[in-house]
Amino acid sequence: MIGSKLDAAPDFGPRFGKKVKITGRDPRLGAPQAGAAGADRAALALRFPTAATVRVNRDVEAARNASRAALCKRYHPIPHPDYDSQLRQMGFAEFADQASRLMPAGKLREAMALVPNEVVDRSIITGNVEQCAKRIQAFAGVADELKLARTGQRNDTGTMADYED
Repeated sequence: MIGSKLDAAPDFGPRFGKKVKITGRDPRLGAPQAGAAGADRAALALRFPTAATVRVNRDVEAARNASRAALCKRYHPIPHPDYDSQLRQMGFAEFADQASRLMPAGKLREAMALVPNEVVDRSIITGNVEQCAKRIQAFAGVADELKLARTGQRNDTGTMADYED
């Protein structure tokens, strides 16, 4: 990613395309840290970076539609095995089956109509600036660093002014 580590903040809009440093530790990280210590590695040096796709738009439904399309395109021209496996493990085998059938046939709109809202909510940081900031804050204590990949949408001018109130 371009840029330096930044503290997560609700006004993150101008910071897309950069790394966000998340502080604090979640107690669920105890097992990996114990494993590191058991392997004679410094448990506190163990880091948990992650990446997330962000689709932000003042028009929340436009952002959600862009996310639905992106999820479906993971199945065209053939299902991407990693994303397909991930959706199935998350409990969305029915949608994965539908997308596997529809997308190779070029039926994007039909597949988009079948994307469960929960898939969008759990897979992609999507919504307006406030909603996306809230989702980013949910990574605090779980990830040490969050790499954000902002993706453009139809009628996106590609400027940060699009996200200012």
